[in-house]
Amino acid sequence: MNLALPRLCSNCRHYQRLAQRTPFKLWDRTCAKCEKEIKTSYSPNRPEIIYCESCYNNEVA
Repeated sequence: MNLALPRLCSNCRHYQRLAQRTPFKLWDRTCAKCEKEIKTSYSPNRPEIIYCESCYNNEVA
Protein backbone atom coordinates (compact mmCIF):
# COMPACT_ATOMS: atom_id res chain seq x y z
CA MET A 1 0.00 0.00 0.00
CA ASN A 2 3.10 2.25 -0.04
CA LEU A 3 2.56 3.52 3.52
CA ALA A 4 5.56 5.09 5.21
CA LEU A 5 6.95 3.38 8.28
CA PRO A 6 6.42 5.29 11.54
CA ARG A 7 9.42 7.24 12.77
CA LEU A 8 8.45 6.95 16.44
CA CYS A 9 7.25 4.04 18.52
CA SER A 10 3.54 3.79 19.32
CA ASN A 11 4.00 5.02 22.91
CA CYS A 12 5.92 8.10 21.75
CA ARG A 13 3.21 8.91 19.19
CA HIS A 14 0.55 8.49 21.88
CA TYR A 15 2.35 10.85 24.28
CA GLN A 16 2.75 13.44 21.51
CA ARG A 17 -1.00 13.35 20.90
CA LEU A 18 -1.67 13.75 24.62
CA ALA A 19 0.67 16.75 24.80
CA GLN A 20 -1.36 18.54 22.11
CA ARG A 21 -4.62 18.29 24.07
CA THR A 22 -5.89 21.08 26.31
CA PRO A 23 -5.18 20.51 30.01
CA PHE A 24 -7.92 19.27 32.35
CA LYS A 25 -8.32 22.65 34.01
CA LEU A 26 -11.05 25.29 33.83
CA TRP A 27 -10.05 28.91 33.32
CA ASP A 28 -12.10 32.00 34.14
CA ARG A 29 -12.69 34.03 30.98
CA THR A 30 -15.20 36.50 29.64
CA CYS A 31 -17.51 36.09 26.68
CA ALA A 32 -16.19 37.95 23.63
CA LYS A 33 -19.65 39.34 22.88
CA CYS A 34 -21.54 40.06 26.12
CA GLU A 35 -18.59 40.15 28.58
CA LYS A 36 -20.25 37.58 30.89
CA GLU A 37 -17.91 35.58 33.13
CA ILE A 38 -17.62 31.94 31.97
CA LYS A 39 -15.42 28.95 32.69
CA THR A 40 -13.64 27.28 29.78
CA SER A 41 -10.87 24.80 29.10
CA TYR A 42 -9.09 27.34 26.87
CA SER A 43 -6.44 29.32 28.75
CA PRO A 44 -6.46 33.14 28.53
CA ASN A 45 -3.27 33.24 26.44
CA ARG A 46 -4.88 31.22 23.60
CA PRO A 47 -6.07 33.15 20.52
CA GLU A 48 -9.53 31.53 20.18
CA ILE A 49 -12.65 33.67 20.46
CA ILE A 50 -14.73 32.39 23.38
CA TYR A 51 -18.53 32.87 23.57
CA CYS A 52 -20.95 31.98 26.33
CA GLU A 53 -23.61 29.42 25.46
CA SER A 54 -26.36 31.91 24.63
CA CYS A 55 -24.11 34.08 22.42
CA TYR A 56 -22.81 30.99 20.66
CA ASN A 57 -26.35 29.77 19.94
CA ASN A 58 -27.26 33.21 18.57
CA GLU A 59 -24.21 33.16 16.25
CA VAL A 60 -24.94 29.65 14.95
CA ALA A 61 -28.68 30.07 14.45
